[in-house]
This record gives sequence, C-alpha cells and structure tokens, in this order.
Amino acid sequence: MLGCVESAVKKARRYDSSRIIVVQLRGEIEPIVQEAAGAVEAGAGILMVDTGSIDDLKSVAAALSKYKDPENIKIAYSGGVNLKDIEIIEECGADIVDVGRAIIDAPMLDFSLDVIK
Repeated sequence: MLGCVESAVKKARRYDSSRIIVVQLRGEIEPIVQEAAGAVEAGAGILMVDTGSIDDLKSVAAALSKYKDPENIKIAYSGGVNLKDIEIIEECGADIVDVGRAIIDAPMLDFSLDVIK
C-alpha cells in the first residue's frame, strides 16, 4: 500500500513531524537490516524487531551503530519473550522489550458492575 518501510516512514513524518515514529520490522518486505536502514534514514525513532529472533535483533543493532546518532534511535524487541530471555535481549541491544502474551493469553474475568446514581 505504501511501498517499502522507508516510504511509509517518510509519509508518516510528513503527516506529523513532531511525533516519534515507531516501525515494526519483520523482514517481510525487504531483509530486516534493509528495513531498519530505510526506517532510520526516513526518520523513525523506534525500531521494533518483531520476529522473535535474537539474530535479527543483533543484526539490526549492528546496522544501527553505523549511523551518526544511534543513541537517538531506540530498538524494541518482541516475539516469544520469556522472563529468562530479558537479560540476553538487553545484551543484544534492545532498549525496549514488548511482551504481549501476558495480555493476549490472560484468562477472562467475568464480573459486572451496578451503577448507582
């Protein structure tokens, strides 16, 4: 719809240049390192490596180090994260860890409320 990751980020940047742009990287359109490079060049502020692959995280972190201001760009990681993996994920370069399983797989709670005026 918007072409490559770089094109999508550029369009988002034109829409509202004051916001931090978060880009989900999955390596589906281009190799993940190319997606990351395009996102950074277009002005993304957070790169979400959403593959569950530590190798992808390492590759994106290494590619990011080639840019002038890598400390201004955060790397997030998602996909099958367990508590025991947090330290490894941090060591591999992630600034942010996204854990959705606790919310998505949480058991439903059946309750009701009576509103009294």
